[in-house]
Amino acid sequence: MSQEHPFDRCALIRLAEEQYDPSVVMIDSHRISSIPWPADSASPMTLQLAESVAASERSAVSFLLAMTSINYRFWYRAPDGTLSRYSHLGKTGARALWAAFEAAWGTTVHTGSELAKRLHADEFTVLFGHMPDREGRLAILGDLLAHDKLSAATELLLADIHANRKVTVAQAAGLAAIFPLAFDDPYLKKAQLALSMIAAFLRSTGLDVGAEGLTAFADYQVPRVLRGLGVLAYSTSLADKVDQRILLTENGHEERTIRAATILACEAIAAHTGGTSADIDNLLWLSQDIAGDAPFHLTETRWY
Repeated sequence: MSQEHPFDRCALIRLAEEQYDPSVVMIDSHRISSIPWPADSASPMTLQLAESVAASERSAVSFLLAMTSINYRFWYRAPDGTLSRYSHLGKTGARALWAAFEAAWGTTVHTGSELAKRLHADEFTVLFGHMPDREGRLAILGDLLAHDKLSAATELLLADIHANRKVTVAQAAGLAAIFPLAFDDPYLKKAQLALSMIAAFLRSTGLDVGAEGLTAFADYQVPRVLRGLGVLAYSTSLADKVDQRILLTENGHEERTIRAATILACEAIAAHTGGTSADIDNLLWLSQDIAGDAPFHLTETRWY
């Protein structure tokens, strides 16, 4: 069953404000103002795609929606209890997914039909290696690629973006309604991430697309970086759980608070730098080295 979603950016921020609990995670506004943020923090990002994927807007958008639908939880517990990260084709995490998905998509121009032909349990491991939650990802892609839904959604989305020259939370909520298995998350993380990348790709083709209508994308890496920067401070209890790699309950109070604080902190950084929350999120995600080997919070979820 689909959840109720905020239909604009302000409503999603209100949700974050309601779920933010400074006794669990505190945002340090003074730290935000004291950090020497890069001069290009406010610069909208662009994105280059492989030639076959970028051959048409429809192909590029379909590729980004499909790939982002399974962009979540790249960690798993090994049989001995140790934590391992997904790796494939010499890369790890989201970068491994990108490399695998690009190869799986192939060199012909399409909007998902070629991948759909290859999508079954045995072929999944050949295409993507030993990715966590194989069955969940198969179900998500199976739903996304069924009955030309992806192609139809791509056309609707592109028409809206061209008409309004922006990507928005409302569009993300629309994607969640069409593809609930993939995107039906209270904070619309994967849907917003896909829209941000779509906007970045379209900018690279010369189309000016704004991302002011998005929030940050509440996941597990960005709060890790914010904590490393001193922007987020965890309570003793939460810090112990995160540092000892103890699972947090999906949609539990602690997990919701981390996600809410991440969104609100990125809002504050964007206001300070003059950028958008989406671009700040991208900046932080690309700055993971700042956090060193510090652990991220663990929640078994398909939302991020």
